Amino acid sequence: MVILAVGTRTFTPQGITRAGALFAQLLVASTAEVLVFAGLLLGLARHWCRRFGQWELPSAFAISALGFGVFHFTYPLPWATWGFALGLTAVWISVNVALILTRTLLGAIMFNNCMAVIGFLQNDLTLPISMRMSLAMSFVTLVIVLGLLIMLSQTRRHAAV
Repeated sequence: MVILAVGTRTFTPQGITRAGALFAQLLVASTAEVLVFAGLLLGLARHWCRRFGQWELPSAFAISALGFGVFHFTYPLPWATWGFALGLTAVWISVNVALILTRTLLGAIMFNNCMAVIGFLQNDLTLPISMRMSLAMSFVTLVIVLGLLIMLSQTRRHAAV
């Protein structure tokens, strides 16, 4: 997906290294975004929109996507513009679709992360953190998410008994 979006000219040895570094660096943000805007906000929006019948899912997608787009006004330029916010709103609809199709947050996280890498490569953006710090943050995030999943599965198991 990344190669199709940015073209093969980007995938020199340096380009591959940069794309891999961006993938690792953006993974924490992608995880947080999916947990908040797809896991939490989309779930709440679906609950709020149940009365709309067949329009429940499209309405919930719109709420989640608009929330994601508007959230980026908390970032510095270039994200805090209407053009970026609307583009990110459209991207978030596709992340919501990935969540529905894969039925997993992990699928949505990976899709969102690939979309973020594409955006960073196409706009020649970088992050102000080192690769080591990104990997450390990714590891801590993984441990927290796994811990939460284990706790949730144990809670469900005890509730079923």
